[in-house]
This record gives sequence, C-alpha cells and structure tokens, in this order.
Amino acid sequence: MNILSKRAIVLMVMSLLLATQAVAGLPLPSSERVLPASVNTGEVFNVTINMSNYGPFGMVNETIPAGFDFIGLVSEDNITVNENDPSYLFYFFGLDEFTYTLEAPSTAGTYSFDGYLNSSIAQEVNVTNTQLRVVSPSSGSPGSSGGGSSGGGGGGGGGATGEAFENILAKYSQLVPVFIGSNVNYEFDEASEITYIKFKGATNSGQVRTLIEALKDRSGLVSEDAPAMVYRNINIWVGNAAFGINNMQNPVIGFKVSKEWLSGNDMDASSIFLFHYDNGWNQLETMQTDEDASYYYYEAKATDFSHFAISALGMPGKEDNAGELIIEEEPAIEEEPTTEEEETKSTPGFSAMIGLVFVSVAFVVSRKFRK
Repeated sequence: MNILSKRAIVLMVMSLLLATQAVAGLPLPSSERVLPASVNTGEVFNVTINMSNYGPFGMVNETIPAGFDFIGLVSEDNITVNENDPSYLFYFFGLDEFTYTLEAPSTAGTYSFDGYLNSSIAQEVNVTNTQLRVVSPSSGSPGSSGGGSSGGGGGGGGGATGEAFENILAKYSQLVPVFIGSNVNYEFDEASEITYIKFKGATNSGQVRTLIEALKDRSGLVSEDAPAMVYRNINIWVGNAAFGINNMQNPVIGFKVSKEWLSGNDMDASSIFLFHYDNGWNQLETMQTDEDASYYYYEAKATDFSHFAISALGMPGKEDNAGELIIEEEPAIEEEPTTEEEETKSTPGFSAMIGLVFVSVAFVVSRKFRK
C-alpha cells in the first residue's frame, strides 16, 4: 500500500471539510481588502482587511506592492504579524477585521496588492479588491485615507500619529519582541539622532514596533516651543495605544548631537539635555556616554514616550516667552583709580608705627652689646 504524503493528507482533510460545509449549506470563508480610492505620493494611510467564516482562527498572507513602507498594525488585540517584506503574515482569532498602516511610495502609478485568507476550517480564499492608485499632489487628485487614522502613542507616521506629513523630516522604525524580563533594544539608522531605545519588558506583549519621527519644526501636537536652543524636535512612539510605560521597566533613550553644531553655536557638550512634553516641557535626567570625531553621545531616562526635543541649555539664565534662553549678565562694577597719596591716607599712622618698631628694636640691640 502506498504511503500518502502529509501534504496529500492535509489536502484531503481540507477538501472533506469543504465538502461537508457545502453539503450542510454553511457559508464559505471570504475576505475583502478596503483601500482608499487614491492616495498621494508619500501619504500615510490605512488598509483594512475584512474576514468572515474562517473558523476559530485564521491567517492572512498579505503581499504589499514594492515601494510601500509597512508601518504597523493600528490595533494588536487578538492579532500578531510576522514581517518578511514584502510579505506579511497576520495571525488572528475572534476578529471580523484588522487594519494596518502603510506609507505610499514617492512614485505615482497604479499598484496591485496580493493576499489570501487561510481558514482553519476550509481552503484558502483570495482577498479581493487589489488595486490602488497613487497620485502626485500636484495633479490635484485628493488623497483619502481609508479606515480612518490612529492618533496618539504607537501609530505610524503622518496621519497615523497625528503629526502633519509636511513637518516630518525622516522616519525610522524597528520591530522587536517584548516579553517579561527580556532586555529590549531598538537600534536605529546612523542618520537618526535617536541611536537606541532600551528597556526591560514587564509584560508579554509579542512584537512591538517603535517609530521615530524626526521633525523639521516643533510638533503640531504640542502647544509651546521646547526650552533653550533646540537641536532637534522628535516624536517617539513605542507600541500602540494599548502599550504604555507600564509595559516596560527602566526605559532609556540614546541620542547624539553634532560637534559641529555645538561649536557653531558656542555651546559645550555638557549643555545638552533631552526634554519630554507632558502638559509642558520637562527636562529629563541626561548624561554623556561617549564621543567620536563627529558626535557626542548621550543617554536620558524616559518617563513616557511621545514628543521630545534635544536642547542646549548653555549658561544659566532664564527663558523668554518664545522659549529662548536669555543670559542675565551682572553689571560690571567700575573701580575708581587710587593714588599713592590716597593709599597712604587709607591707613593713617601706618608709617609712623613702622618707624617706632625699628627704633625700639635698635635700642634693645644696642643695650645688649654694651653689656
């Protein structure tokens, strides 16, 4: 008797289940991709996958078009993702839909998505609705973000975090597993002012994405400028809205500052501090850790993650309403020149006293020799 391969057995079982469903009149699995009508080049937008009749659990294998940047899931409840760009495997249970965030490429055109739903009770089915048009903003065709955007801590960039797209200079993202007791270390590209984020995991949270948004100017999500001379305004998002500071222990932020910038602004390396915005700017405990030919390196203790600024405080002073440091100089005290005559008058009788001492000494010495 021929021995059937495991693959053949699996296919037979799945076919039998499918036939059983058809006979019983049960609905077959289905899945649809909800895309915007169009998006602008470089726009951050959401994609929603709807699923039904997939059984106790399911998996969607999604392949995103070349040039798109995967930022992360909007919500990680009952779902996890295994990233292998350009393919992303989403494992889930008890969900009717899930949403992830992408950044559109810089080149306009029509792009095609590809994906399928792998059901736990039947064979895989394709995810329908595959076409997306990316247009240049100058063409006048408005972009539309499907499914809404996710604000607050932990989304992607642009509309996903609430930061205005035109204020974002660059973005850097890392995905790292977080478990109880694990030493979590996010390391970023050399071009990023943020060099690393480290903490010890306090919960079993699975894959957690951290996103750095280097900004051109103050974040549009804060109401006042950071103190002193700002080197860089930065947003740091760790995880999603369900992942917060309570999920980590001893979080620290590593960053660097250009020596050329400090020298050009007559600032010392010891003047650098990291500030965090929480209903106002708060100075974080910051220490210098290293240096090389081009940069000074620092580490700051984080109290939460959202809006930050690297600032040079310089000499002690006070801040004006614009947040700039004003050095208060004490008025110089001009000393009036003194003459020898005035110096002599300032110690009356001094010369006479010295003369009397010398006379007394001479008198004592002369009497001694006479004896």
